[in-house]
Amino acid sequence: MTITYRLIQKHEFAMMAQVEQQCFGTHALPDFFFRQAYDCWSKGCFAAFKEDQMQAFLILAQSETAEIGWILSVAVAPEAQGQGIGRNLLSRLLEQKRYQRVRLTVDPENPAALRLYQSLGFSKIAEEADYFGPNQARWVMEYQ
Repeated sequence: MTITYRLIQKHEFAMMAQVEQQCFGTHALPDFFFRQAYDCWSKGCFAAFKEDQMQAFLILAQSETAEIGWILSVAVAPEAQGQGIGRNLLSRLLEQKRYQRVRLTVDPENPAALRLYQSLGFSKIAEEADYFGPNQARWVMEYQ
């Protein structure tokens, strides 16, 4: 089955929320965020599809400075994990060179995500112990 990588269309942001919920459970972004993300950064909402089913997505937003982009969320549906779909989605984004640097945050207790980001050229630039609240540490990683 062929995987298609493309920008998300307006009627598809509900699928983003579903994949996010499957991946992150209680830590998932709220459903309304995906509509707002689409309204603010539609050109930064990328996804991978198998037929009409979303397999993965990411949201890229510009920071306060024009040379830095932030990946706000990356999610790969559980049934699509381990197939290279997330890697391909991120690689395609990074190949576009829309920003001089791209940043993201990651749970340091998520070894699969850390390996993926490091293998793509991201490196740790900061660590915050309480990024999302008490004892919710995150690494800030950057790609140049």
